[in-house]
This record gives sequence, C-alpha cells and structure tokens, in this order.
Amino acid sequence: MTGAPTNGERGVSPSNNSCRPPPTTRSYTCPPLFFFVALFVAEHEHPADRCPARDPQMGAMLLMHLSDANAEKLGITIQGKAVADHLHRLYLILEAPSEKSVHQFMAPFAQAGSVKVLPASSCERVVERRGCDA
Repeated sequence: MTGAPTNGERGVSPSNNSCRPPPTTRSYTCPPLFFFVALFVAEHEHPADRCPARDPQMGAMLLMHLSDANAEKLGITIQGKAVADHLHRLYLILEAPSEKSVHQFMAPFAQAGSVKVLPASSCERVVERRGCDA
C-alpha cells in the first residue's frame, strides 16, 4: 500500500528505525519507514457438537493461538476478542497488514467451522468519512 492510510488503515513505524547495511554487504535497500495496517473483524462459527473449548487440550491450544505473541508473528495486533454465549461464535477485532494475513491467522479455526474476515473501520473513522458506506 502506498500513500495516506485509507479506511481503517493507520501508518506504523517499524521498531528498528536504523538503516545500516551489514558490514559485509556492498548494496543494501533500506526498509520502508512506514507500513500500513488495516482493521478487520474476523468471525468464526462452529457447530455445538464440534465446540473445541469442550476439549481441555484443544482449548489450551486455541488460547495459545489467540495470544498476542502468536498474532504478532504475522504482524497482527488483537484489539479485542469475545465469544457470543450459547452461539458458538468467536469475534476478533484485528489490526493486520493484509486480509491475507488474517486468513492465515484464522486457518486453524476453518478446520472446525466457518471463518469470515471483514474489512472494518473504527467508529471515529466512519463518522469522519460521514457514514459506513462512504
């Protein structure tokens, strides 16, 4: 992505601002100063009889997968996560570099049910652009 952020995107500066080539390298391309992240809502739904939280081992694995440290491996920041009681639906609010990275992160959930990934915007951004569909 280039230019100013759009929709739910925001510019993020990489943690390592230095651009020094390794001592043995003759040519080196500096990383970009900013990359953009976008906001997404991810939804996973599974049948009640296949609820992974019923299995203590599977539940522990899911919690580990949903950890901030694991999400960060794909450049994803988890802004919120919740399960709708009695509906077997998980909702995540994620900042991610791409929709593809969100689908990659959600892949384990697709094995147990459906996964939807929706581009999203903050409430402030929707008001700023004067509407949900603007």
